[in-house]
Amino acid sequence: MTKSLIAGLLIALSAAAHADPRDFTLVNGTNWTIRRVYVAPSYMSSWGNDVLAGDQVLYAGNSTYISFPSPSPGTCMYDIRVVFHGDTSVRPDWSNVNLCQTDQARIWYNKDNGKYVLSH
Repeated sequence: MTKSLIAGLLIALSAAAHADPRDFTLVNGTNWTIRRVYVAPSYMSSWGNDVLAGDQVLYAGNSTYISFPSPSPGTCMYDIRVVFHGDTSVRPDWSNVNLCQTDQARIWYNKDNGKYVLSH
């Protein structure tokens, strides 16, 4: 192995070792564009800020990586809410999602019961 390959592997392993266990990929498995995403600790009474950057939206079929800027030891349970573009009255949310035990969450529409589902 060359020195640059070894150095690259060490950097990748170091980054993975320091990744926050709550970081995850959010997949939009619906037919609608998601305009806003809120992720807040379950114990909080407010949603806080939209975690999509600036004017970013999450188009149908696409995904985005959501990372946490600083570790928060012991906080794994989060509530997640999305707001769809065009119809802001549709705001499904999910409570007590354990982000420390998932690396991907997929939102999809269940036609059988008419509800949005978060699979993780």
